[in-house]
Amino acid sequence: MKEKIKVKVIKLIWLFSNKVSKKLKISNNNSHGLDNTDYDQYIAKEVIDILHLEPNQKILDIGCGKGIIADILSEKYMKIVGIDFVNNILNKSKKYNFIQSNCLNLCLKNNSYSTVFSYSMIHYLSKDMLKTFFNELKRIVKPNGKVLLAEIPEKKKYFNKYIYAVKCNVLKKILMYIYLNFFYQYFIHKKEDLISLANEFGFSFKFFKQDSNLPYSYAMYHILLEKK
Repeated sequence: MKEKIKVKVIKLIWLFSNKVSKKLKISNNNSHGLDNTDYDQYIAKEVIDILHLEPNQKILDIGCGKGIIADILSEKYMKIVGIDFVNNILNKSKKYNFIQSNCLNLCLKNNSYSTVFSYSMIHYLSKDMLKTFFNELKRIVKPNGKVLLAEIPEKKKYFNKYIYAVKCNVLKKILMYIYLNFFYQYFIHKKEDLISLANEFGFSFKFFKQDSNLPYSYAMYHILLEKK
């Protein structure tokens, strides 16, 4: 309860800082040298290249968030389904389907997908939750099917470089540091732990570094799983 109150206080101060920034006309650009469109396009390209996507493939995006990557991919790959536990889709596009579901108990049939990706999601899962998630992947993925778990942080303090790069006022940088380092819930999963889970649930695996054009590439990696 105390932690929730602290987070609410930080968010209220954050909102106040935003109002101050607008009043003083202080830049609040969060692009890290890339605009949002370029950033999203780089991410989509990584998914396409690593999974070797083809236009007729049926693709599942687990933890799709606002549906930005699914929307980009749907321009070329028409059979896309996005899943998230919250319906926060920005573009109510008819190009892809959205299913509201928990990644630890997916409302999908066994052996229903050959191509799955989850971008910047597993750091929200604890060790036990990640094991449950791997068990669900084993259930829904077809034999020889591929799963890309992408943008996995390998350094606990990787946010600090992000804070340094953001163009905003000093007050907001301080608030970001406090929030991201002490309140934001994320989990660092070691490569050896992912290898152990891959072996336990019958997946072969291969690691990739994140595209160097992206701002967090120094601290991010991907793992490609293939169901045996």
